[in-house]
Amino acid sequence: MSGGRPVVAVLTTLAEPLLARLGGAAEVVVAGCVAELTPDARRRCRVVVLRSETALGAAELAELPALTDVVRPGSGTDNIALDVVAARGIRLHRNADVSAEAVAELAVAGLTVLCRRMGLGYRWLLDGTFAKHRLMGESLADQRVVVWGAGPIGRAVHRRLGMLGVPSGFVRHPSVPDGLPVVDPDEATAESDVHVLAVPLRPATRRMVDEAWLARVAPRRPYLVNIGRYELVDQDAVAAALVGDRLRGCYLDPVDAGLAAEVDRFLSATRDANVFATQHQGAQRSDVRGVLDTWAVQRILDVLSRQQSGN
Repeated sequence: MSGGRPVVAVLTTLAEPLLARLGGAAEVVVAGCVAELTPDARRRCRVVVLRSETALGAAELAELPALTDVVRPGSGTDNIALDVVAARGIRLHRNADVSAEAVAELAVAGLTVLCRRMGLGYRWLLDGTFAKHRLMGESLADQRVVVWGAGPIGRAVHRRLGMLGVPSGFVRHPSVPDGLPVVDPDEATAESDVHVLAVPLRPATRRMVDEAWLARVAPRRPYLVNIGRYELVDQDAVAAALVGDRLRGCYLDPVDAGLAAEVDRFLSATRDANVFATQHQGAQRSDVRGVLDTWAVQRILDVLSRQQSGN
Protein backbone atom coordinates (compact mmCIF):
# COMPACT_ATOMS: atom_id res chain seq x y z
CA MET A 1 0.00 0.00 0.00
CA SER A 2 1.25 3.48 -0.82
CA GLY A 3 1.74 6.00 1.97
CA GLY A 4 0.58 9.15 0.17
CA ARG A 5 -3.09 8.54 -0.61
CA PRO A 6 -5.80 8.57 2.04
CA VAL A 7 -7.42 5.27 2.82
CA VAL A 8 -11.19 4.88 2.63
CA ALA A 9 -12.50 1.77 4.39
CA VAL A 10 -15.67 0.46 2.76
CA LEU A 11 -17.23 -1.80 5.38
CA THR A 12 -20.34 -2.54 3.35
CA THR A 13 -21.24 -3.48 -0.21
CA LEU A 14 -20.93 -0.91 -3.00
CA ALA A 15 -21.27 -1.48 -6.73
CA GLU A 16 -18.05 -1.65 -8.72
CA PRO A 17 -18.67 1.61 -10.64
CA LEU A 18 -19.05 3.45 -7.34
CA LEU A 19 -15.90 1.85 -5.94
CA ALA A 20 -14.11 2.93 -9.10
CA ARG A 21 -15.20 6.54 -8.52
CA LEU A 22 -13.74 6.41 -5.04
CA GLY A 23 -10.57 4.79 -6.38
CA GLY A 24 -9.82 7.91 -8.36
CA ALA A 25 -9.46 9.93 -5.18
CA ALA A 26 -8.30 7.49 -2.52
CA GLU A 27 -6.97 4.07 -1.73
CA VAL A 28 -10.12 2.00 -1.28
CA VAL A 29 -10.07 -1.01 1.04
CA VAL A 30 -13.16 -3.23 1.15
CA ALA A 31 -13.65 -5.31 4.29
CA GLY A 32 -16.38 -6.75 6.44
CA CYS A 33 -15.23 -5.04 9.63
CA VAL A 34 -12.37 -3.01 11.07
CA ALA A 35 -10.58 -6.15 12.26
CA GLU A 36 -10.25 -7.33 8.64
CA LEU A 37 -8.26 -4.24 7.65
CA THR A 38 -4.48 -4.56 7.56
CA PRO A 39 -2.56 -2.71 10.29
CA ASP A 40 -1.34 -0.18 7.70
CA ALA A 41 -4.87 0.43 6.41
CA ARG A 42 -6.14 0.94 9.96
CA ARG A 43 -3.31 3.37 10.69
CA ARG A 44 -3.97 5.50 7.57
CA CYS A 45 -7.75 5.23 7.31
CA ARG A 46 -9.37 8.66 7.03
CA VAL A 47 -12.96 7.74 6.14
CA VAL A 48 -15.19 4.77 6.97
CA VAL A 49 -18.49 3.98 5.28
CA LEU A 50 -20.71 1.40 6.94
CA ARG A 51 -24.28 0.28 7.54
CA SER A 52 -26.11 -1.11 10.54
CA GLU A 53 -24.60 -4.59 10.44
CA THR A 54 -21.03 -3.40 11.14
CA ALA A 55 -19.79 -2.32 14.56
CA LEU A 56 -17.79 0.86 15.03
CA GLY A 57 -17.47 0.84 18.76
CA ALA A 58 -14.81 2.25 21.03
CA ALA A 59 -12.46 -0.67 20.37
CA GLU A 60 -12.75 -0.33 16.59
CA LEU A 61 -12.32 3.44 16.72
CA ALA A 62 -9.17 3.03 18.80
CA GLU A 63 -7.70 1.08 15.87
CA LEU A 64 -8.30 4.03 13.51
CA PRO A 65 -6.11 6.88 14.82
CA ALA A 66 -6.32 9.00 11.63
CA LEU A 67 -10.09 8.72 11.18
CA THR A 68 -11.79 12.04 10.46
CA ASP A 69 -15.16 11.10 8.97
CA VAL A 70 -17.76 8.34 9.25
CA VAL A 71 -20.36 8.01 6.50
CA ARG A 72 -23.55 6.16 7.42
CA PRO A 73 -25.95 5.75 4.47
CA GLY A 74 -29.08 5.08 6.49
CA SER A 75 -30.75 5.84 9.78
CA GLY A 76 -29.59 4.01 12.91
CA THR A 77 -26.38 4.84 14.74
CA ASP A 78 -26.54 2.39 17.64
CA ASN A 79 -23.68 0.41 16.09
CA ILE A 80 -21.42 3.48 16.41
CA ALA A 81 -19.80 4.75 19.61
CA LEU A 82 -21.19 8.26 19.25
CA ASP A 83 -19.53 9.49 22.46
CA VAL A 84 -16.09 8.54 21.17
CA VAL A 85 -16.84 10.02 17.74
CA ALA A 86 -17.85 13.32 19.37
CA ALA A 87 -14.89 13.36 21.78
CA ARG A 88 -12.41 12.92 18.92
CA GLY A 89 -14.09 15.48 16.68
CA ILE A 90 -14.87 12.87 14.02
CA ARG A 91 -17.59 14.07 11.65
CA LEU A 92 -20.61 11.80 11.24
CA HIS A 93 -22.47 12.01 7.93
CA ARG A 94 -25.91 10.41 7.91
CA ASN A 95 -28.76 10.20 5.43
CA ALA A 96 -31.66 8.95 7.52
CA ASP A 97 -34.72 10.09 5.61
CA VAL A 98 -34.13 8.20 2.34
CA SER A 99 -34.46 4.75 3.90
CA ALA A 100 -37.13 5.68 6.45
CA GLU A 101 -40.05 5.32 4.04
CA ALA A 102 -38.81 1.90 2.90
CA VAL A 103 -38.49 0.70 6.49
CA ALA A 104 -41.99 2.01 7.25
CA GLU A 105 -43.30 0.17 4.19
CA LEU A 106 -41.87 -3.06 5.57
CA ALA A 107 -43.25 -2.38 9.05
CA VAL A 108 -46.80 -1.93 7.74
CA ALA A 109 -46.42 -4.95 5.48
CA GLY A 110 -45.29 -7.03 8.47
CA LEU A 111 -48.22 -5.82 10.54
CA THR A 112 -50.58 -6.74 7.70
CA VAL A 113 -49.07 -10.23 7.62
CA LEU A 114 -49.80 -10.55 11.34
CA CYS A 115 -53.36 -9.25 11.09
CA ARG A 116 -54.12 -11.76 8.33
CA ARG A 117 -52.11 -14.57 10.03
CA MET A 118 -50.17 -15.22 6.84
CA GLY A 119 -46.90 -16.13 8.53
CA LEU A 120 -48.57 -18.83 10.58
CA GLY A 121 -50.42 -20.17 7.53
CA TYR A 122 -47.19 -20.32 5.55
CA ARG A 123 -45.36 -22.23 8.28
CA TRP A 124 -48.22 -24.72 8.48
CA LEU A 125 -48.07 -25.25 4.72
CA LEU A 126 -44.39 -26.16 5.04
CA ASP A 127 -45.49 -28.84 7.52
CA GLY A 128 -48.27 -30.03 5.22
CA THR A 129 -51.01 -28.67 7.47
CA PHE A 130 -54.11 -27.13 5.82
CA ALA A 131 -56.23 -25.35 8.42
CA LYS A 132 -57.86 -22.34 6.78
CA HIS A 133 -60.58 -22.32 9.42
CA ARG A 134 -57.92 -21.55 12.07
CA LEU A 135 -56.51 -18.59 10.16
CA MET A 136 -59.26 -16.01 10.57
CA GLY A 137 -57.67 -12.56 10.43
CA GLU A 138 -58.78 -9.06 11.28
CA SER A 139 -58.71 -5.66 9.62
CA LEU A 140 -55.60 -3.51 9.84
CA ALA A 141 -57.86 -0.45 9.88
CA ASP A 142 -59.40 -1.55 13.19
CA GLN A 143 -56.10 -1.48 15.06
CA ARG A 144 -55.03 1.28 17.42
CA VAL A 145 -51.30 1.70 16.87
CA VAL A 146 -48.71 3.31 19.11
CA VAL A 147 -45.17 3.99 17.91
CA TRP A 148 -42.26 3.92 20.34
CA GLY A 149 -39.74 6.37 18.87
CA ALA A 150 -40.34 9.49 16.78
CA GLY A 151 -37.18 9.54 14.68
CA PRO A 152 -37.26 9.41 10.87
CA ILE A 153 -38.49 5.79 10.81
CA GLY A 154 -41.12 6.23 13.52
CA ARG A 155 -42.50 9.30 11.78
CA ALA A 156 -42.53 7.46 8.44
CA VAL A 157 -44.54 4.63 10.00
CA HIS A 158 -47.04 7.16 11.32
CA ARG A 159 -47.38 8.76 7.87
CA ARG A 160 -47.84 5.46 6.06
CA LEU A 161 -50.46 4.25 8.52
CA GLY A 162 -52.27 7.56 8.09
CA MET A 163 -52.40 7.02 4.34
CA LEU A 164 -54.25 3.76 5.06
CA GLY A 165 -56.64 5.37 7.53
CA VAL A 166 -55.09 3.62 10.53
CA PRO A 167 -54.88 5.83 13.65
CA SER A 168 -51.50 6.01 15.38
CA GLY A 169 -49.68 8.09 17.95
CA PHE A 170 -46.32 8.30 19.67
CA VAL A 171 -45.46 7.39 23.22
CA ARG A 172 -44.91 10.69 25.00
CA HIS A 173 -41.21 11.61 25.18
CA PRO A 174 -39.25 14.90 25.03
CA SER A 175 -37.85 13.89 21.64
CA VAL A 176 -41.27 13.74 19.94
CA PRO A 177 -41.55 16.80 17.66
CA ASP A 178 -44.27 19.32 18.36
CA GLY A 179 -47.49 18.78 16.46
CA LEU A 180 -47.42 14.98 16.46
CA PRO A 181 -50.07 13.02 18.40
CA VAL A 182 -48.75 11.66 21.69
CA VAL A 183 -50.00 9.09 24.17
CA ASP A 184 -48.94 8.77 27.79
CA PRO A 185 -46.94 5.56 28.43
CA ASP A 186 -49.59 4.10 30.76
CA GLU A 187 -52.34 4.72 28.21
CA ALA A 188 -50.16 3.29 25.45
CA THR A 189 -49.59 0.00 27.27
CA ALA A 190 -53.22 -0.30 28.44
CA GLU A 191 -55.13 0.62 25.29
CA SER A 192 -53.03 -0.07 22.18
CA ASP A 193 -53.59 -2.96 19.78
CA VAL A 194 -50.18 -2.61 18.13
CA HIS A 195 -46.79 -1.56 19.49
CA VAL A 196 -44.22 -0.56 16.88
CA LEU A 197 -40.65 -0.40 18.21
CA ALA A 198 -38.64 2.25 16.34
CA VAL A 199 -36.28 3.43 19.08
CA PRO A 200 -32.48 3.26 18.96
CA LEU A 201 -30.67 0.69 21.04
CA ARG A 202 -29.38 2.46 24.13
CA PRO A 203 -28.81 1.24 27.72
CA ALA A 204 -32.28 2.54 28.62
CA THR A 205 -33.98 0.73 25.73
CA ARG A 206 -32.13 -2.59 25.81
CA ARG A 207 -34.76 -5.26 26.57
CA MET A 208 -37.38 -2.58 27.08
CA VAL A 209 -39.89 -5.28 26.18
CA ASP A 210 -39.45 -7.69 29.09
CA GLU A 211 -41.73 -9.80 31.27
CA ALA A 212 -42.96 -6.77 33.21
CA TRP A 213 -43.77 -4.81 30.04
CA LEU A 214 -45.55 -7.80 28.54
CA ALA A 215 -47.59 -8.22 31.71
CA ARG A 216 -48.79 -4.63 31.43
CA VAL A 217 -49.93 -5.01 27.81
CA ALA A 218 -51.35 -8.54 28.21
CA PRO A 219 -54.99 -7.53 28.81
CA ARG A 220 -55.10 -6.04 25.30
CA ARG A 221 -53.29 -8.98 23.63
CA PRO A 222 -51.51 -6.64 21.21
CA TYR A 223 -49.37 -7.18 18.18
CA LEU A 224 -45.64 -6.43 18.55
CA VAL A 225 -43.72 -5.03 15.57
CA ASN A 226 -39.95 -4.63 16.04
CA ILE A 227 -38.21 -2.66 13.29
CA GLY A 228 -35.50 -1.37 15.62
CA ARG A 229 -32.85 -3.65 17.06
CA TYR A 230 -33.19 -7.28 18.10
CA GLU A 231 -31.88 -6.45 21.57
CA LEU A 232 -34.82 -4.14 22.31
CA VAL A 233 -36.78 -7.26 23.19
CA ASP A 234 -36.38 -10.17 25.58
CA GLN A 235 -37.20 -12.81 22.98
CA ASP A 236 -37.66 -15.59 25.53
CA ALA A 237 -40.29 -13.51 27.31
CA VAL A 238 -41.97 -12.69 23.98
CA ALA A 239 -41.99 -16.38 23.02
CA ALA A 240 -43.68 -17.23 26.30
CA ALA A 241 -46.25 -14.48 25.77
CA LEU A 242 -47.03 -15.74 22.26
CA VAL A 243 -47.38 -19.35 23.38
CA GLY A 244 -49.51 -18.20 26.32
CA ASP A 245 -51.79 -16.20 24.00
CA ARG A 246 -50.86 -12.90 25.66
CA LEU A 247 -49.71 -11.47 22.32
CA ARG A 248 -51.70 -11.74 19.10
CA GLY A 249 -48.55 -11.80 17.01
CA CYS A 250 -44.96 -10.64 16.60
CA TYR A 251 -43.15 -9.28 13.54
CA LEU A 252 -39.39 -9.16 13.87
CA ASP A 253 -37.22 -7.50 11.21
CA PRO A 254 -33.78 -6.86 12.77
CA VAL A 255 -32.44 -10.37 12.14
CA ASP A 256 -28.73 -10.44 11.22
CA ALA A 257 -26.46 -13.39 10.46
CA GLY A 258 -24.92 -13.34 13.93
CA LEU A 259 -28.34 -13.94 15.45
CA ALA A 260 -29.17 -17.01 13.37
CA ALA A 261 -28.99 -19.54 16.20
CA GLU A 262 -30.98 -17.37 18.60
CA VAL A 263 -33.65 -16.60 16.01
CA ASP A 264 -33.93 -20.29 15.10
CA ARG A 265 -34.54 -21.06 18.77
CA PHE A 266 -37.21 -18.34 18.94
CA LEU A 267 -38.96 -19.56 15.79
CA SER A 268 -38.89 -23.15 17.03
CA ALA A 269 -40.41 -22.12 20.36
CA THR A 270 -43.22 -20.23 18.58
CA ARG A 271 -43.94 -22.71 15.79
CA ASP A 272 -47.71 -22.59 16.34
CA ALA A 273 -47.85 -18.87 17.10
CA ASN A 274 -48.52 -15.89 14.83
CA VAL A 275 -44.92 -14.92 14.05
CA PHE A 276 -43.23 -13.39 11.03
CA ALA A 277 -39.52 -12.55 10.69
CA THR A 278 -37.36 -10.93 8.03
CA GLN A 279 -33.63 -10.46 7.57
CA HIS A 280 -33.18 -6.79 8.46
CA GLN A 281 -34.65 -5.87 5.09
CA GLY A 282 -35.98 -2.41 5.92
CA ALA A 283 -33.79 -0.51 3.45
CA GLN A 284 -33.19 -3.45 1.12
CA ARG A 285 -35.01 -1.90 -1.81
CA SER A 286 -33.10 -1.32 -5.05
CA ASP A 287 -34.15 2.30 -5.53
CA VAL A 288 -33.31 3.18 -1.95
CA ARG A 289 -29.94 1.46 -2.03
CA GLY A 290 -29.11 3.17 -5.30
CA VAL A 291 -29.81 6.62 -3.87
CA LEU A 292 -27.99 5.92 -0.60
CA ASP A 293 -24.92 4.38 -2.22
CA THR A 294 -24.56 7.27 -4.68
CA TRP A 295 -25.00 9.77 -1.84
CA ALA A 296 -22.37 7.98 0.27
CA VAL A 297 -19.77 8.02 -2.48
CA GLN A 298 -20.39 11.68 -3.29
CA ARG A 299 -20.16 12.59 0.38
CA ILE A 300 -16.83 10.76 0.69
CA LEU A 301 -15.50 12.54 -2.41
CA ASP A 302 -16.56 15.88 -0.92
CA VAL A 303 -14.78 15.01 2.34
CA LEU A 304 -11.58 14.05 0.51
CA SER A 305 -11.73 17.19 -1.60
CA ARG A 306 -12.12 19.33 1.51
CA GLN A 307 -9.20 17.59 3.18
CA GLN A 308 -7.04 18.04 0.10
CA SER A 309 -7.78 21.76 0.02
CA GLY A 310 -7.04 22.03 3.72
CA ASN A 311 -10.56 23.17 4.73
